[in-house]
Amino acid sequence: MQCVLGQGRFGTDHDGHQAMLAAGRKHTDRTWAVEGCNGIGRHVAQRLLADGETVVDVPAKLSARARVFATGQGRKTDQVDAHSIAVVALRTPGLRPQATSLLAPGENAAHECATHAGKRFSCRVQR
Repeated sequence: MQCVLGQGRFGTDHDGHQAMLAAGRKHTDRTWAVEGCNGIGRHVAQRLLADGETVVDVPAKLSARARVFATGQGRKTDQVDAHSIAVVALRTPGLRPQATSLLAPGENAAHECATHAGKRFSCRVQR
């Protein structure tokens, strides 16, 4: 049986990232599921990896399918997206774990984070 253990809405600035880490680190056996680690979720995945966290990449197609099953249609909201990504991560064997660095040579995490400073994200911790 799965249940939501926590949820939150966190900014993509340093304070928001630290708050998200603190919320996640309440759970000792954790893996962070990020949609699109090489795309839109890249900055989040990179920051988590830099902090020593375990991250798996959830393909957007799989989370979109889960969202349709969860809602009966494909409408996106932060809460539904977060839940769909978590469900896919829990139920899909063989998701690609991320390496310790996603940045290409010459890129830096500060620039990556600054370009996404206005965006917000939501996460759910499930077991």
